Amino acid sequence: MSSEPDMIDVVSVLGRFGSSDHNILQWDVKLNPVFSLLNRSCLNYANADFVAIRQALRATNWSSVLQGDAINEQWQSFHQVLKSLESKFVTIKTRKSQRVQAPWLSYKVVKLVRLKHNLYKKYKNVRHPAYRKAARDATIEVRRAKRNFERKLAACLQPVQS
Repeated sequence: MSSEPDMIDVVSVLGRFGSSDHNILQWDVKLNPVFSLLNRSCLNYANADFVAIRQALRATNWSSVLQGDAINEQWQSFHQVLKSLESKFVTIKTRKSQRVQAPWLSYKVVKLVRLKHNLYKKYKNVRHPAYRKAARDATIEVRRAKRNFERKLAACLQPVQS
């Protein structure tokens, strides 16, 4: 809830929450965020010029860089050399705003859940046969996808017996 009336724009009901009598609500919130986690820039090491970095590291006079008695001073100068090479030879990429999905979520699950939501929007009735079938199919596929993901995860985590 909000005390500012212009903060929430559109409210829509998407359908039932599982087998509960509660409905899922979706709304648009108008915010002016100061910092966005989705549209931020990061270093793209996949396109870095590692050959040039190696050449620069070979050409560096490490005895003059690591001069001094204190280990913290040596670390600071080493860190500064690495950061300067990183800024020269590693490109910057901006991350696109992508919705982060659950790792078990498959294309089929997304498609069935979207169909369920669209049918609810169309009929506004959870007792309609088309909605019931879509909800049942979506629930079954969600359970199947979670079960398959957990099986694959368990298979990867089991120690190899020799």
